[in-house]
Amino acid sequence: MGTYLEDYLESIYMLPSEVKRNFDLMRELDKATSGLLDSLRESQSTYLRDARERVRARCSDSSLPEPTEDELRALVGIEDESADADVPPDLDTSPLAKLRAKRHLVVQKMDEKVAIASQSYDLIDHHIRRLDNELENYTALLKANGEYEDEKVVVAPVKKQKEPAVEPAAQVSVAASSNKKSSAATTSTTPAAVHKKTGGRKRNAAEAHMEAIPEAAALTVPVLEDLPIDPNEPLRTLLNLPSIDRIFTMAERTYIMIKPDGVQRNLVGEIIKRFEQKGFQLVALKMVRPGKAHLEAHYADLAGKGFFNGLIEYMNSGPVVAMVWQGFNVVKEGRKMLGATKPSDSAPGTIRGDFAIEVGRNICHGSDSVESANHEIALWFPEGITEWNATRNAWVYEN
Repeated sequence: MGTYLEDYLESIYMLPSEVKRNFDLMRELDKATSGLLDSLRESQSTYLRDARERVRARCSDSSLPEPTEDELRALVGIEDESADADVPPDLDTSPLAKLRAKRHLVVQKMDEKVAIASQSYDLIDHHIRRLDNELENYTALLKANGEYEDEKVVVAPVKKQKEPAVEPAAQVSVAASSNKKSSAATTSTTPAAVHKKTGGRKRNAAEAHMEAIPEAAALTVPVLEDLPIDPNEPLRTLLNLPSIDRIFTMAERTYIMIKPDGVQRNLVGEIIKRFEQKGFQLVALKMVRPGKAHLEAHYADLAGKGFFNGLIEYMNSGPVVAMVWQGFNVVKEGRKMLGATKPSDSAPGTIRGDFAIEVGRNICHGSDSVESANHEIALWFPEGITEWNATRNAWVYEN
């Protein structure tokens, strides 16, 4: 269990810094959006003031006939009904078009902030779900071995006495001094037993002390007995699976994504086959069209690169297959199976070495660290992954 705890703490080591980074980014977006909102409000006020003056001047001119609807639209800058579209035309330079452009920019910044906030929530929720699922699996495993016992809280019954609640201090002191030996023996018995022995006699000091305890103190603290096992022998399931520590160590996961070129070339089955034949366990799989915003969040660390826009456009050109694989050292071994980023540097037998030629069409993506894997899994699978134990693990890993 200690090994699992160390691995789990290591997996969430980067969580505070990632959440802080997202909060800092949201703060910067707030600052940028604040200036844009002020500019938008000022532009709206100017536009409405100017439009009102033009309409008022036209309506007050008695030498002209009553203005038509088209004439009023022209005065306020609305040339066509389609001008109310959310996305402004690129070549439209009218005041109303400029307002729509500013509004579109403000909405875009706010959407980015909401996306980052949602990503932060999903990241934290992913770790909480993972911990809950693994605790449930651990409990189920202990129950299967007959080594799990529910904690029970026992409430000791307290009998109410009809005797006066307060006795003179002299009587208590006399009873305590006269029954010194019997009180020591009485402390090891229950209150019911004391009443049975003493009958209607005065209470001794121990009995008075027992009744003076509040009812809340009568709750006994649950004590968990040590498991009847050798501490040097790891727990095993009925199916002779690896030990508990190794099962939890297996929880290292990696995110593998088959890019649009791999999907279009019908390589999905081949890639899944290679990971399964290696012995890794598939715990999540879906085909999806992620969209530009989602891809920009995934490749945020490459935002400053010259090829960033082309990469986003290519990744958004078709569906991708998102997967999560589980196993010992799956991040490192998965990278080996994919090969180098440049297919020309990939060894034969790797996925890129066998199926790719150019770096811009290198078939798939794989996490480069446990921290990156956790971040990407939370981004692509906010709904969580499937927790299950494969019986073949006993034939893949040593017990």
